[in-house]
Amino acid sequence: MSTTLKEAVATFSEKFGFLLGSGVPLVPALETILAETDELRLQEVLRRVLVAIADGTRFGDALAAFPDVFSPSFLSMAQAAEHQGTLDTMMGKIAHGVRAGLIPIGGPVVDPADPTGAAIRAALDRLLETAVARGASDLHLVPVPAGLAAACRVEGKLVDLETFPVAMREPMINQVKRLAHLDVGEKWLTQDGRMVLTIAGRTVDARVNCLPVALGEKLTITLLRQEPFQVDLGQIFPDPAERQAFLDLLSVPSGLVVIAGPSGSGKTTTAYAALKVLRERGLAVTAIEPTIGMIVEGVAQAPVRPHLGMTYGQLLDAAERTDADALYVGDIPDAGVMGKVLKASLNGRLVIVHLPATSVADAIRRLLALNAPPHLLASALSGVVVQRLVRKVCPTCAREAKVKKADLQALGWAGGRLEAREGQGCESCNRSGYRGRLALYEIFAADKPFKDGLAQADAAAVGGLVRAALPRSLSQAGAARIADGTTTLAEVRRALRDDEP
Repeated sequence: MSTTLKEAVATFSEKFGFLLGSGVPLVPALETILAETDELRLQEVLRRVLVAIADGTRFGDALAAFPDVFSPSFLSMAQAAEHQGTLDTMMGKIAHGVRAGLIPIGGPVVDPADPTGAAIRAALDRLLETAVARGASDLHLVPVPAGLAAACRVEGKLVDLETFPVAMREPMINQVKRLAHLDVGEKWLTQDGRMVLTIAGRTVDARVNCLPVALGEKLTITLLRQEPFQVDLGQIFPDPAERQAFLDLLSVPSGLVVIAGPSGSGKTTTAYAALKVLRERGLAVTAIEPTIGMIVEGVAQAPVRPHLGMTYGQLLDAAERTDADALYVGDIPDAGVMGKVLKASLNGRLVIVHLPATSVADAIRRLLALNAPPHLLASALSGVVVQRLVRKVCPTCAREAKVKKADLQALGWAGGRLEAREGQGCESCNRSGYRGRLALYEIFAADKPFKDGLAQADAAAVGGLVRAALPRSLSQAGAARIADGTTTLAEVRRALRDDEP
């Protein structure tokens, strides 16, 4: 099993000191440890250290060539001990210091041409300011042969920004890792961190994911504003009928409401809007979330932290004792949590769950796959909301578009006025023809005939039961938005490419 770089360096120090103290010469001791370590970065370093020593370099000086692994404090202790002839005893002390966190792993890699790192910080600041100004949800830093490619996700699309030269690749990655309190020396394991930044006068909570890839490390920086959630329900559901259907699902005192859709479809925003509505009605609301995206005023939001014993199951048990009227559960990872969700929804609480499903039928099948008994699920289920995000036609450069009625009818268009439009591309939409996004919804209320059928059906029959009771499908919602000129046929087809009955 692979170890972390920190533990590998501690073990290396401990073994090296023990072997030297046992009379094993320096080079054979290093060769022995190289053969036994499974940490890839340390293997590479030890091979190069052995080559340097064979060329006449002293041990401590050979280590100094790898500042991302051996910090200044590690090097100063090792070099002093080598000079004094006490390397065997000192390495044991270093091992203890590394494990105790007194001696860090790695240190900042200094560019001789930019010893203060000012150029790196300025480039990173410029990149973050550009991403925030464009309203990006994520910033991607990807190592490529030419250097480090930067791109940001705007309205669901990845937009290329710039490519930094190879010389800036590792320093920029390390700068982000330091800001996010990640282990700079760890190059072979995934890491997750967080940094709070002030960008263009806004406080931004940035979540950082570090993924080892072929040419180094890829960083994904998710940008979350720290301001309280203020989105109005009318902004999310501009259609009065859809808005009322959603409010009807939230009007029951107890039951299970599922908010579903693929990743990046706006599920969290819809869920937060639901929590805001419930809180404004005077209900006590507790939310259990993998990551708190935004603060919803008045809602008790608890993050899941398995390493601290705060799992979904344990937090649900605790929430049951907090006198909550409504619960929001950000994921259902296993059958145990599914059972607790059903229990809460059948025992007088309104429970809203977040599910990565592509359709109403898919959402229900996923719940059944989590060992939800059909008769209990039928009793608990109030409804399912499935959604997709589509880009809106830019109003500045919109022009009349020709769309075949047959294409709309294939999506389930009921007919009526056809005012299709498309954007030509202008400065205000960055030449894309689109500006802003809206959600397409499929809002399903579980009525008595559906509940009776679900209680006796298996997973294969769910699709037919849903089709018989669904008032309007996602494709029909998309057709309506094409017909009124809000979005385009290409956008709806893109959003529904993973749709299933």
